[in-house]
Amino acid sequence: MDQVDFFISYNKADVHWATGIGNWLEQAGYSTILQAQDFVPGSNFVSEMHKAVQQGERTLAVLSPDYLGAKFPEAEWTTAFAKDPTGENRTLITVRVRDCKPPGLLASIVYIDLVGLKPAEAEKTFLLEIQASLSGRRVTSTSPRRKSKRAEATPGAESPSTIRQTILGNNNTQVAGDYVENKKVLQKNIVQPDHRHIDEATAFEIKRLVDFLADIDVLAGRRDSHSGWFSRLYRRYKVTSYKLIPAELGEDAVQWLRQQVPQQRSKIRRKVPDEWRQQLYKSIWSKAGRLGLGKQEVYDLALRRLALQKPLSSLKELGEQKLKTLYDIIIRM
Repeated sequence: MDQVDFFISYNKADVHWATGIGNWLEQAGYSTILQAQDFVPGSNFVSEMHKAVQQGERTLAVLSPDYLGAKFPEAEWTTAFAKDPTGENRTLITVRVRDCKPPGLLASIVYIDLVGLKPAEAEKTFLLEIQASLSGRRVTSTSPRRKSKRAEATPGAESPSTIRQTILGNNNTQVAGDYVENKKVLQKNIVQPDHRHIDEATAFEIKRLVDFLADIDVLAGRRDSHSGWFSRLYRRYKVTSYKLIPAELGEDAVQWLRQQVPQQRSKIRRKVPDEWRQQLYKSIWSKAGRLGLGKQEVYDLALRRLALQKPLSSLKELGEQKLKTLYDIIIRM
């Protein structure tokens, strides 16, 4: 049974929220199971739900009055809660999309709150909070600096996003018994990220992709390559920090890093084949989700395009070459 990152549990009244959340997750590179996309006509609902709860490493519960008042969702979230009752591994993550008050055991779970947020703000908040949940640490943001009245009144004053440092160097010399003190003054401007640069959600995605690429190198037996990937980004966008990439080039940077993944992934195919397969599974399901393809549709596609002798029930039944071929087909769709 192929493992996925998130099983999204929701009530039918919130299907648009659930679908949107699924799209946000898959665009960020996570794999999901969603009833609206993965439960096809003719399948057994209870059986599919049972498999979904087992396949999802985490259950994401979409909270609303309808969700809290329904019976089936309760069975879904309580299964996840039972796996991790203390919340140490964040196996159950809750996100509130309509005004409601979680009762009982759900009240003990800190939820992601999207109530009242505009779509763009909701997406940004959601992805940042998901990252905090997965890492166990929230990414803090720095509030914009306020200009002082003195700075506003002084011609040529530095902008609030610039820090001026003055460094005194000690380069003293002694000539013919006389002590000569030389002070070398070095001034350096350090630019801080502001509205001209990528936002936190884009910065997080870039960092996640760099971590992923560096992990591939480690798995392939090479040394840690974080600095190498960041250096390539700095040269490509002529910046000194990835957080200083111009806002209009943020998506380009993300896409460029994503293009490097298939090339680098080939390094681990022979050394750690199980990890290689897991990465292909996740990429296939992630892209299939963005295309609106359910699980059975992917299996049917594989049956036709790979000329299989019998229908698939899991991608694990494919050999390496056929799995790679299916990956190439779906990624290019």
